[in-house]
Amino acid sequence: MKYIRYIGLVIAILLVFTPLSFAEERYNVHVNVKCKDDVLKSSIESFMKRELRNVGNINITDTEPCFKLGIIATNILNIHTRPIGTVVISTIVTFHAKDTPGSDIMDHILITGDGIDSIRELCISLVVAFETNTLEPIRELKKEKRDEKTNY
Repeated sequence: MKYIRYIGLVIAILLVFTPLSFAEERYNVHVNVKCKDDVLKSSIESFMKRELRNVGNINITDTEPCFKLGIIATNILNIHTRPIGTVVISTIVTFHAKDTPGSDIMDHILITGDGIDSIRELCISLVVAFETNTLEPIRELKKEKRDEKTNY
């Protein structure tokens, strides 16, 4: 009977701690949108934060971010300073290491869309580019390091 208790205890410990060792690291991300058009700005902020949360391992934060997404958006104007229905969004992705001053530019994305109606699709494209160009290489590097440790 003692052995059954010990085996049960070992199984319980493994069930609790094994998923934690393989848990994907969470990244703190700060989103900063600059835009003269308040409707456009709030739409971009809302869609970007929603799509980033959908990635799953991202915390939206204002304090101690690992990554900052600096977004500048504008409506394209004609010669008479009226919007022509095209939106341009420029996004700089910077990496901020803890206890290190400054930041490194990881990526720059420039996209255009057909006015306010295309904002959601543009934000989805930005988040996909952020995940593909920035997060995936980091995940792969960490996986390689983890695999190296398990091979020794």
